[in-house]
Amino acid sequence: MALFRSPDSFPGRAAAGSRSGAPVPRRVVVAGVASASALFLASCAGKGDDASPRASTPAASPSTSGTAAALKATVTPADGSTEVNPVDGVTVTASQGRLTAVTVKNAAGKAVKGALAADGSSWKSAERLAFDEQYTVAYAGASESEGATSTFSTTTPPNQMDAFAYPPKGSTVGIAQPVQITFSEPVTNKKDVEKAITITSSSGQKGRFYWLSDKVVRYRPEAFWAPNSTITVDFKMFGVDVGGGMIGNFDATHAFQTHNDRHAVVSDKDLMLRVYIDGKHVRTFPTTLGNERWPSADGIFPIMEQARKTMFRAESIGLKPGDQDYYEPFEYEYTSRLTSTGVFVHKVLDSALPALGRDRISHGCVSLAEDGAKFIYENFTIGDYIEVRDTGNGTASMDKGFMDWNVPWKEYGV
Repeated sequence: MALFRSPDSFPGRAAAGSRSGAPVPRRVVVAGVASASALFLASCAGKGDDASPRASTPAASPSTSGTAAALKATVTPADGSTEVNPVDGVTVTASQGRLTAVTVKNAAGKAVKGALAADGSSWKSAERLAFDEQYTVAYAGASESEGATSTFSTTTPPNQMDAFAYPPKGSTVGIAQPVQITFSEPVTNKKDVEKAITITSSSGQKGRFYWLSDKVVRYRPEAFWAPNSTITVDFKMFGVDVGGGMIGNFDATHAFQTHNDRHAVVSDKDLMLRVYIDGKHVRTFPTTLGNERWPSADGIFPIMEQARKTMFRAESIGLKPGDQDYYEPFEYEYTSRLTSTGVFVHKVLDSALPALGRDRISHGCVSLAEDGAKFIYENFTIGDYIEVRDTGNGTASMDKGFMDWNVPWKEYGV
């Protein structure tokens, strides 16, 4: 069955010289988190663990004067029910007569824990059921002729929803990294899902959810995460009705950490990139930004991924041979991705070195000489940010990357 997980391939540092990832896989397991639908096994009976019903159909004859009323009982879920939410559980209620024994077993014969009322008026399950399972309910009354059986089945995989979270569990990231949760199915009951997800920080910061779509939600506090803090995402999604007939199928705890404050500020006025570590200015590098046809945008750009070398192709930004700004494919070095649309911090070609600190010649990238690009690559990581100022070109939209910090707090998540 599907489980909650954090994908290895989502943005982050990858093996073999690449630190990369986009939210591609749909179902990956969080290490150390047990299945939320694990079946709890135990016996349950009214008068002892070996008690069992004595008949498969209820008694038909009415009671006579001086004898106890014949048992009449209702089982919920009803006989033949399918796609039953496991959190709904099982109840057996006597409207007449008295229950003496009730069992609920899965297809393998394992019993579900439950409790019989002292007066025999009802029985109720005391633990979760499992997803994608068939159960048989059997109950008995005071006489051997009283009792019945019924069956039902719980939610099957096509009607289950799982999810994965980013940053990866146990990772350490920069202070500008929002939490992103991607669901396997569309969510229409968004408020119920938000209530089922609690996000806390060791710094005590509170945040808000921001839905990018029915399948993707982000979360951030008003200001950047505090340096060297722990952010914990607590999922209580098991049995949550997310809408569209889909049911959440997991509970899990997912935590990651932030490191110290590492960021850089680029000004379009002087084409300089200034590096700050824990608020202290440590380095300055000349740069170039986008030209008039490919202007750079203002805003805060958390680093999405990094790679020692990345192949750039003009086709990826909509250019074709013969276009004015077309270029042949080539590898850039020391790359740090800022947007999903191809804006990077990277080392420029030698032919572009004279433009650094003087002119705007890029396709929107923050381009540096080798020493600057290498410094960012080696000292920054996922969630550290580059802030671009003074272009006058507005900010990139939320769907271009982790642009959450460019949305005013009064508008975020409302």
